[in-house]
Amino acid sequence: MHKEFKAGIAQDGADNSRVMSVSGDTATINISGVLTKSFTFMTWLFGGTSYDDISGALALAEKDDEINKVQINMNSGGGQVAGLFDLIAQMQTMKTPIQCHVSGMCCSAAYAIASQCDTITASSEGETFGSVGIVVDMYVDEHMKSITSTNAPKKRPDATTEEGEAAIRAE
Repeated sequence: MHKEFKAGIAQDGADNSRVMSVSGDTATINISGVLTKSFTFMTWLFGGTSYDDISGALALAEKDDEINKVQINMNSGGGQVAGLFDLIAQMQTMKTPIQCHVSGMCCSAAYAIASQCDTITASSEGETFGSVGIVVDMYVDEHMKSITSTNAPKKRPDATTEEGEAAIRAE
C-alpha cells in the first residue's frame, strides 16, 4: 500500500514531495514557472520548479508499486540548462508511463521535459509550445577591445562578425 503524498511539503528524504500528489494509481507532478536545478529562496519567491524536485517526485512514483501512471501538469516557459539533461536521462529509464498535459506554456527546457513523455495534450488550441534553443543577448561597445589567449581563441568571440556569431551559435 502506498503512502498518500501531500503537495507543498519540502523534500527531506522521506516519502513526500513539494511538486507531487497521488490520487488512486496516478502521481500528478505540477511543473510551473522558471525551471532551475535546485529549489532556492529565489525559486520560492518568484515561483518556479526545480529539476531536483521533479527528479525526486519521479523517483518516488517509480518506486511505488501502486502507481501505474505519472501525470505532469505543465505551465513553464523553460529555464536553466544545468540539471535538465540529468532529468531527461532519468525519464528515459522510467517504466511507469508518463503523460504531459499543458495549460499555458511548454517552451524551451519545459518542452524538452514534455518530449520525454509518452503523450502530450493541451488544454486548448491557445497553449504555447516550442521555443527550443538558446538566446544570448549581448551589448557591443565599439570602444571595448577584447583580447584572448591563443589557447582559447573562442572564449570571447566578436559578436559583430559572422565568425563571432557562428562561434556563439556553436557554443
